[in-house]
Amino acid sequence: MLNSSKVLNDEGVQLLMQGKADAAIRKYFDAIAADPNNATAHNNLGFALASKGHHADAIVEYDCALALQTDYGTAHLNRGLSLLALTRPGDAVDAFAAAIECDRTNIWAWEALADTFQHGGHPTEAVRAWRMVVRLDPRHLVAWQRLAALLIQESTLDEADAALRSAESLASDNVTNHVLMGKLFLARQDFGLATRTFRRALMSDPDHAAARHALACTYLARGDREASRVELEHVLRLHPDHHLARVDLGVLALAAGNHDAAVTQLGLIPDSVPEYGKAMYYLAMAHREA
Repeated sequence: MLNSSKVLNDEGVQLLMQGKADAAIRKYFDAIAADPNNATAHNNLGFALASKGHHADAIVEYDCALALQTDYGTAHLNRGLSLLALTRPGDAVDAFAAAIECDRTNIWAWEALADTFQHGGHPTEAVRAWRMVVRLDPRHLVAWQRLAALLIQESTLDEADAALRSAESLASDNVTNHVLMGKLFLARQDFGLATRTFRRALMSDPDHAAARHALACTYLARGDREASRVELEHVLRLHPDHHLARVDLGVLALAAGNHDAAVTQLGLIPDSVPEYGKAMYYLAMAHREA
């Protein structure tokens, strides 16, 4: 029966690789029926259930796998991903940490941990995790970029510069690299280099919202409100749901004394986005000054 369970599990893997999740799930159930102690089959059943969005059921299977094999790093990692899907980031962090405890070189767990910290507003912890990702894989372009973005945000500019040099060594003409380098120059208040770098990014991709928004911020930092306004309006023509650009345009209108335009722009920000608080602050100011 043990050999039969392994064969059934392997057949399930092949079916899932072919995109046949329902058939794979049936195979995994058969594998578990043949050997309830098959931790791999429990984990794979969880993964297949998760692929169909059944994350709560998936976690039950990951827990079964881990009850049978506590040091099953892949099951810890998969469990963390399902916990994230269920909007339980704190529990997901614990699961990713458990996966790393099983294998310190598990780059997928480090990357998931870094991403969770970054999106959860924990930049210091995210930086530590991204550092480990690039240590494990020095050719991971996106990890270098994510690390550089956080370091710029945290004003750790020399290390950000080094991270960007590593990213550029992997992709010399990458738009994201150009945008991040421009943001580094902007953080150093080198407005001329920042402007040229953002323009270089826009030569590669004229519709790149982040580059155009950053260019608008650079113009504003240089005191050129009109150029900033033009770029912000360009961003919104391309991406009407770029809420930060809309808030910035509203604040720019408020600074120019155009209260009606400020109210119009700021009033369009939905209450479900992070920019809402800032928009309401300036909207109240616009009403007071009108």
